This record gives sequence, structure tokens and C-alpha cells, in this order.
Amino acid sequence: AYPSARPEPAKIADAVSFWATHGVSESDGRSNVCFFGTLGRQFDLNTLLVAARYLQESAPALRFVLCGTGDKEAALREAARSCSNVLFPGWVDPAQMWTLMRMSCIGLAPYLPTGNFIDHIPNKPVEYLSAGLPVLTTLPGTLGQLLLRKNCGVVYRTGDAAELAGHLKHLHEDPAKLRTLSRNAAALYRESFCAETVYSDLVRHLEHIAGTSAAKTKIKAHTLNSLPNSDRKRLL
Repeated sequence: AYPSARPEPAKIADAVSFWATHGVSESDGRSNVCFFGTLGRQFDLNTLLVAARYLQESAPALRFVLCGTGDKEAALREAARSCSNVLFPGWVDPAQMWTLMRMSCIGLAPYLPTGNFIDHIPNKPVEYLSAGLPVLTTLPGTLGQLLLRKNCGVVYRTGDAAELAGHLKHLHEDPAKLRTLSRNAAALYRESFCAETVYSDLVRHLEHIAGTSAAKTKIKAHTLNSLPNSDRKRLL
């Protein structure tokens, strides 16, 4: 689950100024593809950089904004030196993340497809959905199946930069398709991942369990009390 609360206006204003210092604004004519996460071994980020290189000429308005830090940061920055469409702003705070997502058109979830990630839904894709961002992911399991079933994302093969670039270019050139995916992403978030709804449902579920358990305890106690002392001691 991810909260739907909007950051305070002052924090949003600070975030807008932060992104402006990096050349990112709503009026800059660029279409941002965002990523938030550790720049480390759990993500296939090299494929993103190859795809970005493919798209520099064929879709120059697309810009990759890769947020985070990690042990692979220096190597990734070096690999992206020739990519004018890639930005590494470093670590960003929640308000900066919230603001960038609303200046982006797609969220990237390029996890390496290990069993843990394939069988579950990681946190970052849910954050993208909260902003109505279609999700492009390498995970064909639980997350990928959900995105395809709800028509709010795309699954591409790990390491296939040409396929990733193709999906990005297609969505960039088809605004109607992108809007459809975005509406569906927002709807999926509201239905299944809005923290306020999820936590309320969890509270009701726990209260139900507690109430059922209490009722069973009363029935058991009544039953035991109705038995002869010898039978009651044997059961206890």
C-alpha cells in the first residue's frame, strides 16, 4: 500500500525548484520516464542505458530520470556519459519523488527476475500507480500478470534493450494509448493499493478474526463448564 496524501504546498514548491535546477519542469517539452530505487545489483539498469542510447535520435523528447544512489552509481554515470537523455539527480525525498512522478509519463521497474521479485509485488511499482503512471517492468510473474490484466503496464524481457526502446517509443507516439494505461493505473491503485483503504480493510479483518476467536473461546468455555469434572480435567 502507498498513501494518497499530497505533500504540503511548501514542500511541493521546494521540490519544483529542485527539479528546475536539474532542468526538469512541466513546460520543458520533455516526456520523463522515471525510476526510483537503489542503483545496485537488484536492477537491470544497464539495459535502460542502452535503450536510452537507441532513443536519443528516434525519440529525443523522451528523458530517463534515474533517481537514487548505490554501489553501481559511478559505473552507470560513466556508461551514460554519451546519453544526453539520461539524468541522475541522486537521492530524492518523498516530495521530490511525488512531484517528479506527476511530471512523468511512465515508471520503470527493471528488477532482475529473481524468485522473490517474480512472486511478489515490489513497493516501487505501487508508488508509480499512485500517480497514474503506467509501469514498464521485467517481472513476468505476479506484478507483470496484474499489469497486463488491468491494462496499465508492459512487460519486457530482461536485457532486451531493443524491446524496451520499442515499447517506450510506441507509447510516446501513441498519446491515446498512454492516457488509457494511465487511467487504468490510477484505477488499480484506488481499488487495491491506496493505503487508507488497505489499512482500514486490514483493521476490519483483524477485528473480525478477534471477534470470531472470542466467540469460539466463549463456546469452548461454556462446553467445558457443562462437562463432569473428570471429563473436564481430561480435556484440559
